[in-house]
Amino acid sequence: MTHPRKHPMRILKYLPQRHPLGAGSGHRERDNFLCFSPYGIFALCSLCLCGKFLSFLRSPFRKRIAVVLTAALFVPPLARAADVPPAAVQTAREYLRAALGDDARLGVVLLGLRSTRDKELLPLYTALLRSSDRRTRLTTTAMIGELDDEALIEPLRERLKSDPAMAVRSEALVHLLRRDALTAAQLRDALNIDDDGVRMLAARALVQRNKADAAVKTLQSLLDSRDPQILAQARMSLFGLGVDTPKHRDELKKILLDPKTTDELLLLLLGQIRREKIKTAAEVAQYLTRPDYSRQVRVQAYMALADVAPDASKRLADAVAAENESDLFRINLIRILAEQPDMKYYLDDLVQRSDIAGAVARFEQARPAGGQAAAKTLQTLLIDMGHPVLLEYALNRMRGDVEKDKALAEFYVEPMLATLRQADLSEDRMSAQHDRMAMAVEWLANLGSPAAMAGLKKILDGPDGALRKVTAGALYRSTNPAVCDMVLPLLSSPYADYRIYAALTLARHSRAEAVPALLDIQAHADTHRPDVLTLSSWYLLKFAGQAAPAADALAKTVR
Repeated sequence: MTHPRKHPMRILKYLPQRHPLGAGSGHRERDNFLCFSPYGIFALCSLCLCGKFLSFLRSPFRKRIAVVLTAALFVPPLARAADVPPAAVQTAREYLRAALGDDARLGVVLLGLRSTRDKELLPLYTALLRSSDRRTRLTTTAMIGELDDEALIEPLRERLKSDPAMAVRSEALVHLLRRDALTAAQLRDALNIDDDGVRMLAARALVQRNKADAAVKTLQSLLDSRDPQILAQARMSLFGLGVDTPKHRDELKKILLDPKTTDELLLLLLGQIRREKIKTAAEVAQYLTRPDYSRQVRVQAYMALADVAPDASKRLADAVAAENESDLFRINLIRILAEQPDMKYYLDDLVQRSDIAGAVARFEQARPAGGQAAAKTLQTLLIDMGHPVLLEYALNRMRGDVEKDKALAEFYVEPMLATLRQADLSEDRMSAQHDRMAMAVEWLANLGSPAAMAGLKKILDGPDGALRKVTAGALYRSTNPAVCDMVLPLLSSPYADYRIYAALTLARHSRAEAVPALLDIQAHADTHRPDVLTLSSWYLLKFAGQAAPAADALAKTVR
């Protein structure tokens, strides 16, 4: 078996992604660009939370893991809460306290704790949000903002209202807006905060709530901002509100035509057109579909057209039919077209094509009804054509379909299992293909049908190799507790990495069989990375019934 150093699964890499905005007064908005990843349409497994703090997610377990656990650890078939020794509880407390006080480990610890989705951590989160250290507050605000717990709303409002660091206020505002957790009156109050980024976010939120009268004065004042992104956003919002003077148009045109205007700014403006439904900017979006702009900009421009132009479907279909476009670009456009209410009329023409675009169109035509017809078209994409871009496309579709209707999504099972079985994965180095296979495993497990679970179990019961490692590691992220029975046999594996994956997966679903392996991780702490130690420490506290007191005690140590 390959040493974990050479073949990491990076358990935390498979945690839910943070979606919209990054910290900072300017807030570089991001959308789910269909071709943003260098590997294809969707960046399936990348995380964008505070980049510096997440670099550990992309690196392997660098320290040696003990190869063999003592046989005594696996004697009891079921460990109970009482089986966690007091000394282990104390060690877990001490590890978390030291790690939370270590800047180098703080981001890792918070991500690990966040992955548990445990409400008993709320006192600790609240204390960290009030830390005297700006970086700690910013890291905490960014990382817990995705947790959908009502108890976090008030602490985030407190950060917005009074934090001395504007980056923290901006980050808190982003998450509160995502939750729709601010009233119009609270947004008006945010207009008075002395930071252009915060004021812009609040003003745009009011515009989107049809409270533009309260935002116009602020937007006009932001035309004096020294931040080119904020200035451009203010102009775009005012344009959407009917400010269509020659000077205003000239300034917008200048932004679009200036060779110094970055793709980042153009993407920001196109996302704004979509969110604020600025129909008057349809021709701006159309202009940005020109071939001399980057693929990211062009795809986002078509996404904006799909939201604001009444004839968007025709424009998309015409672009797909253009002879000088790449297959990747066409696939992006078909994906957008497939979301349009009148998509069937245009797909009927595209399915006649004999290229990749035609195959994707046939899949989209069959997908809504599911069944064998959809499975057959998916088989063509994944097995017959086998392009990584098509796999990422199908994985994205599978994710949405599984969340929407598991019964209808059953047609994904056999083609995805076949893709897993024929995957050529390196034993020595992680790659984008490992990420794709991990996503396939996760969504098959979440689908949870007998066929899906049987297929995954067969992989785990099969010979050792890269695919088995990917499967074992990716199951940690699954929300389906039925994965526990599949990973349970891995606790007796002679290889440490499998025992780690199994222990953390079982612990996440409150299965006490994980306790012996968690104790072994703690006993060999010098061989494990902080992400594994964080999770094992917290889960030991949970099994000992000491999580809530520990969280309270840890909260009191925050300064």
